[in-house]
Amino acid sequence: MDTLSAELEKDLAYVGALLPYREAKAVIARLKGSCVSHTTIQRCTNDVGEAAKHVELRALKNHRDKKYLAFQVDGGRVNTYDGWRETKTAVIENGFDVVQTTTIADHNHFMNAFCAEIKKQGYHTDPTNKALLSDGARWIGDDFGQYFPRIIQILDYYHFKEHLYATAKELFGEADLTLNKQWVDKHVQYCFDNKIKSLIISLKKQQLTFKPKSPKHESLRLLINYIENNKHRLSYSKYRELGLPIGSGQVEATIKKMNGPKLKSGSVRWRLPNVKKVLALRTVIFNGQFDNIKYA
Repeated sequence: MDTLSAELEKDLAYVGALLPYREAKAVIARLKGSCVSHTTIQRCTNDVGEAAKHVELRALKNHRDKKYLAFQVDGGRVNTYDGWRETKTAVIENGFDVVQTTTIADHNHFMNAFCAEIKKQGYHTDPTNKALLSDGARWIGDDFGQYFPRIIQILDYYHFKEHLYATAKELFGEADLTLNKQWVDKHVQYCFDNKIKSLIISLKKQQLTFKPKSPKHESLRLLINYIENNKHRLSYSKYRELGLPIGSGQVEATIKKMNGPKLKSGSVRWRLPNVKKVLALRTVIFNGQFDNIKYA
């Protein structure tokens, strides 16, 4: 095949963005009856991916009719020839619809662009209850707070419990699952009772029972620091009363969808410019905007 139509190139790019290129070749042959090399599919994916960078993020559907807006941000990883690079992912959801974006960029650039998009769409002025959910990383909370200081920030409930369980295993060992669970449940309950100060006091008292610099003492110290840095994000009963989600499962699912298996199949490594194009194309596809790509 000497020349490809723009329509076929877009079709090749669509499949190439979702599957490893050699698998995409077999799918194209099966569905289109076209014998196209995997390198041609890769070239089309990169070309259409470059065009996908210019597609504006679509607006969330009917967001003013819903009781909340949740902004969720987290990071994944992809293997490149420059080493492992962190992908930044953000989603906006209202329990009905989801808009997502993923790229590789400096965290300040990414958050500035994401917050600018929120302002552009007018989500920050919406009367609905609004919240940012994250794992407590400072690059997320601090940057977002500079733009939207009045929007509630929530520490992802499951990340919080993971930190508690990590400390419980250090204190009691991995074998005693019952004791670990009881200890975690006790300290989670402080947050649902809106007693964050009591939570910190309880942990500090327990810390004093261990020798300074010992593994158990250090584990509690790290946990206390984590909680103190996020104490304004732990009032889970309040957030539930407002109808807000307390878990960032949506962004976690988006990261898994965006980063694999296409981006993490086998021992594949990516050239940085190419993986950025693939991420842009996958973002457009998963947002249902593929037909908005201007490519000829």
